Amino acid sequence: QGADDWWAYRSGFRLDYDKPGKDALTLQGDLYHLDSGSRYLVPAFTAPYADLFDHTSNHPGGNVLFRWSHTFSPSSQVSLITYYDRAQVKDVILSNVTDTFDIDFQHTLKLAPWNELIWGLGYRYYRDNIDNSEVVTFDPSHTRNQLLSAFIQDEFKFLDDHLRLTLGSRFEHNDYTGFEAQPTARLLWAPNPDHSVWTAFSRAVRTPSQVEWDADSIAISVIPPFTPVNPSPFPVVAEIVGSHDYGSEELKAFELGYRFQANKSLAVDISGFYNLYDDLRTTERGRRRFELFPAPHFVIPLKAANRMDGETYGVEVAADWHPLKWWRLNAAYTFLYMDLETDRDSTDLYTAKSTEGVSPRHQFSFRSRTELPKNLELDLWLRYVDSLSGIDVPGYVTMDARLAWRPQKGLELAVVGQNLLDAGHLE
Repeated sequence: QGADDWWAYRSGFRLDYDKPGKDALTLQGDLYHLDSGSRYLVPAFTAPYADLFDHTSNHPGGNVLFRWSHTFSPSSQVSLITYYDRAQVKDVILSNVTDTFDIDFQHTLKLAPWNELIWGLGYRYYRDNIDNSEVVTFDPSHTRNQLLSAFIQDEFKFLDDHLRLTLGSRFEHNDYTGFEAQPTARLLWAPNPDHSVWTAFSRAVRTPSQVEWDADSIAISVIPPFTPVNPSPFPVVAEIVGSHDYGSEELKAFELGYRFQANKSLAVDISGFYNLYDDLRTTERGRRRFELFPAPHFVIPLKAANRMDGETYGVEVAADWHPLKWWRLNAAYTFLYMDLETDRDSTDLYTAKSTEGVSPRHQFSFRSRTELPKNLELDLWLRYVDSLSGIDVPGYVTMDARLAWRPQKGLELAVVGQNLLDAGHLE
């Protein structure tokens, strides 16, 4: 039994004002408090080299949001959103307070019947105050970060709206890696209402997190002495450390798709993708060192680095069919192939294979939704998921079921069963 009980309460408000065709205002906010139980296995420097205990962490917080939109004309509208959030975590392993202030502006402008432009600006300020512990330490433990962003998207329509071209990009400046650009281009051709072909290219980045940049020491495990892995007389502590040399991970994505509307009751979608990844995260082993406190032990630092590249490709097929007015069927199949490789000088021997092993190569699902007499509704969802070698989960077939009754408008009673054909597993 895990000590995973929790309870929460939340309160909030919302005020709206709307002047048709001119201004719309929204002011809303929330306050909440969550107590969450967890069972912790914490590395220890003395036998048995791990402490198991139950603890309840506290998560108080709140937020407030203001939204304003204004219509200048049918071809010009603006919106402004500002937001403040405070989130706290009070935990035995890590306690912190995070404040976030965000403001976003967007302008939609119709330049011509065949051309619509959207652009915007954004600013985000956030600060973290972390209370370090014996297991987790950050340096610095108090951070202040700013994110400046801008985006632009321009859509062009040609051939009586049978051909659409969308070009755009997001630009940002963050305190970790500086300037980043994420462009995208999409082309859609619909020769008639029943057929459409589309293709797209995008570049995206994942910027470093605070752990990857500022973690000074996060102990993840202790290897006992006099074992085959550690024959020395002292325990060995493996710890995660950040690095200011860690940069953004990069993705270049290529997509191609086709949609066919066979008739009013049947539609089929087919899409393929090819993704190129550069500078993915690895965990590099540093030089082992010896420390005396709080007990004699060795330390092996594991530092975040960008020493893995790779590619993925696959195909997705989906069908939506209404054989009868009261019966709807959905079927989908996905194939995914991943090929990741670390650099020759990398000391990370596990990340590539473990990452490939946590996503199924094949997935299939079949859903049936039936509207029955007496305001009853029956949903069945059968699915197959391929094996996940990275976490030792074999392939499985399972099903969810839902029977709902609506005695009157606005009221629904439902009985739901999940994972009915499969025993529990790690995933």
